[in-house]
Amino acid sequence: MEENKEPSVFSVILDAFSTTLTTINNPSWKEIFDIQFNKKTLSSLSDVIHYFKSFSELSFIDLMTGYLILSQISESNYDSFQKYQLISKGSVDIHSIQTIYKAISHSVSVFQWTLYENYASNEEKRYYQNNKEEVSRLIISQYNHIHPDDIILLQYNSKPFCPAHYVCVDHSIDAIIVCCRGTQTITDCLVDCSFYYESIYCEGEYGLIHKGIYQTASTIYISILSAVRKLLTKYPKYKVLCTGHSLGGAIAEVITLLYRSRNKMVPVYCVAFGAVPAVSSNIAELPIFKECIVSIINQNDIVPRASHRAMQELLERIDNIINIVGYDLYYELEDSLGKNVDLTVARVIKEKDITWDKIKNTNYVGQALLPMGNCIEISEGRWFEFENEAFGQIEPKQTAVSDHSSYKYEKSVLQKYEEITGIKLVPNRKEEYKTLSSKFDL
Repeated sequence: MEENKEPSVFSVILDAFSTTLTTINNPSWKEIFDIQFNKKTLSSLSDVIHYFKSFSELSFIDLMTGYLILSQISESNYDSFQKYQLISKGSVDIHSIQTIYKAISHSVSVFQWTLYENYASNEEKRYYQNNKEEVSRLIISQYNHIHPDDIILLQYNSKPFCPAHYVCVDHSIDAIIVCCRGTQTITDCLVDCSFYYESIYCEGEYGLIHKGIYQTASTIYISILSAVRKLLTKYPKYKVLCTGHSLGGAIAEVITLLYRSRNKMVPVYCVAFGAVPAVSSNIAELPIFKECIVSIINQNDIVPRASHRAMQELLERIDNIINIVGYDLYYELEDSLGKNVDLTVARVIKEKDITWDKIKNTNYVGQALLPMGNCIEISEGRWFEFENEAFGQIEPKQTAVSDHSSYKYEKSVLQKYEEITGIKLVPNRKEEYKTLSSKFDL
């Protein structure tokens, strides 16, 4: 979304929300895109949808039908996508998985009330509305097994270019946690939509950075400096761990960049999940960030790959497809109720003679922004480290939206945690809420 169009951002986002609610709630589309449409996935789903909408005037229906066709065509043209080196099989030891487990725990807990809203009575919902900070503090402390008093700074709501975040002490991993929330409100959406590039100088390199994320990370960085400094004085042997999911992950990465650039004596590290790509390749791959940042990408998650350039390329291909197909495919797929979808799409591809050569020509310019540091992709339970540039292009997959869910990231981390430690942890939101609500002063 260009800056001179910002007055329409709200209508675009609201349109994305309303269309998503009415269209994806159809059982056909839920099955097609492997989406569990509930409170756990609504935030990440709307995150992806409004991100698409901010780049294109295509309708949501066109996006979905075009994407389905593109995903099937790309399967048979796999060699058309540039391949990148597999660095390693992503060796994770018990110390690393403890840190990653606590990082995803904090990254989920910062979504606060949305984790439990479905289980609350009307009276409990009213209690939350009147005591938001208190309840948010209780949720974060309970979810992460820390004392409420260990949460030193908490902004439970989002403000323009300053999403919800907190600073706390987590003694279980000897860390001071800086946790940032992903996209949840319209004000958070404005950060995503401010996707102009800005120049940055770091470690002797001139590079590019996502303007909205840089502005947001800079704001939060300034706001947390005092709290982090006090905690480091009190716990001089502790490290600072920045973390978050989606937009929150990107902000955490850039806060780490700011610390490493301006406060080199601070022992700061970062674990980000499904982070929005934020910097150019020469910055993302700097040795200083390879030492301290881990970017975790769950399977086909589209968001870490969705830089401005990659989105332009993808959406131009979808636009080319829609121009060939017309508007009938959506209704055919809707009538099928999710049955024989692949056969329906394959038939349309054959009838309309849609080939890769007809849709591959694009006019995109510029360079892709990338996730920072060491990039770990989780694929069918296995963890692999890839070059950062492996995430500079989008390979269309039908699970690209649902793979972005923070719930799926948490599930993948807990599976690895069990594999390494032998301890099985299964979140039970309903039971967690019973414990939480018992602390309400009703």
